[in-house]
This record gives sequence, C-alpha cells and structure tokens, in this order.
Amino acid sequence: MASKMQAMKKEMESASQQHKTPPAENMQTAAADTVVGTRVPPNRICIDVGGTKFTTKLSTIMNGPPSFLQQIFGAKYGAWAEADGSVFVDRAPKHFNIILDYIRDPDDILLPDSGSRDLKELLREARYYQLQGLLELCQKELDA
Repeated sequence: MASKMQAMKKEMESASQQHKTPPAENMQTAAADTVVGTRVPPNRICIDVGGTKFTTKLSTIMNGPPSFLQQIFGAKYGAWAEADGSVFVDRAPKHFNIILDYIRDPDDILLPDSGSRDLKELLREARYYQLQGLLELCQKELDA
C-alpha cells in the first residue's frame, strides 16, 4: 500500500508541475464551476465516483479521519480536478454513501449485515480510501 501511495503522490506532483496548478486553498473556485448544469458553492466539492456525483463540504473531508480523499483535496487538488471542478474517482459508487457517512461521523456508522457480500465490498472500499477505522470495523464485523 505504501508503494501505491508513493506512486500516486509522484503522479500528483508530476501533474501539478505540468499544469502549474495552484494549491487547494486557491482552488475553491474550481469547485464552484458548473456541475451538471448547476453551480456548486465554493465551500462544497463534487466527487464523481464511477459516474455518480456526490457533493459535500471540503471541511467534511479535511476534518474527517485520515483518508485518501484528504490527500486528493490537499495541496494537489487541482491536479485531480476535472474541467467542471469535480474530482473523478474510478471506483464503483455503490458504497460511497457509506464512505461519506463514515467520514462525517465515524462513531455512528451503519454497516451492512455481517458476512454479507456488501460488507466485504465495503471492506475493499475502506482499504482503497485508506480509512483505517472503517477497515477495522468491517474486519471486526466479518470476524464475528
């Protein structure tokens, strides 16, 4: 996982250098660009997960538990931003609402049934988004 993170970090740095992208604090206007025909207020971000768009506050991501999303929306946000200001994540959107719920309130999360395929899929997504606490909750539920 560490080598994957290093490769992603290098990719972000390379993209940033090629495009001379400003840091995230200056990129809030990118998030305010048109998203599906509407304007997203500057304090909100749009995450396109496999073609499904989710909108949340930047502060929700940045103040939540450590995650891959914090890295995306950190200093190199502009390297990931699409023309409409959204950030595309090439994953299935099926469990992303649970991912966002966990980021919003990690102490009050409803998991899929123990031993279910959905719980196993959520475990995989928690691993991808580097949400250690959610990963541990899923694993504990699977082991029960």
